[in-house]
Amino acid sequence: MVYFIGKEIFPKETIDILRNELLNNTREMVSLFQERMELAGRILKVKEELRMPVRDRKRELKVIQGLGDISADARSFLNLLFELTILAETRESAGESGKYIPERIVCVNGDREALERMCAMILCSPGSEVFSNCTGENTFLLEASLRGAHIIEGECNTYDVKVCIGKTDNSCNISILDSNAMKIPADIFARRGSIKTVRVVTE
Repeated sequence: MVYFIGKEIFPKETIDILRNELLNNTREMVSLFQERMELAGRILKVKEELRMPVRDRKRELKVIQGLGDISADARSFLNLLFELTILAETRESAGESGKYIPERIVCVNGDREALERMCAMILCSPGSEVFSNCTGENTFLLEASLRGAHIIEGECNTYDVKVCIGKTDNSCNISILDSNAMKIPADIFARRGSIKTVRVVTE
């Protein structure tokens, strides 16, 4: 069924049709990305045998130049692909796996917003997921989004790191307190590459 308004024709299901096309496109992209990650793993093994570094920026530039004139958005997407691929190769090369178990906690003092921003910069990277019970946006979520993380409003039972903002309990890996202090594991930087899912709980 269509609606006629003047000389224009507006199909009733246009939005559903377009969303289905977008979903099919997303499925294709995910499939190709998984294939890319599998190829990256094989390339990593060859690099290790040849004692080559994981990252080759000259190769990345050659790929970009080989694609010719592409849009700024396409260039950004390509850069994101590079970063995700390198992140996966680096993590696999380092053999990082398992749950996060902090050894020593340090306390960082400062403005609460600055601490939230610092925490997001440490934990979040392109493609990581941040689950939050916050109905609005806070400094942590805004910075996480800028870092390329995907913000999901809801709970999750499986996560790598739990961040508590304005509160603390024994299940928190990182706590940002109202007293303008952040309690954070000292070895968090060594685990950055393996952190893919972050749960954020606010007061």
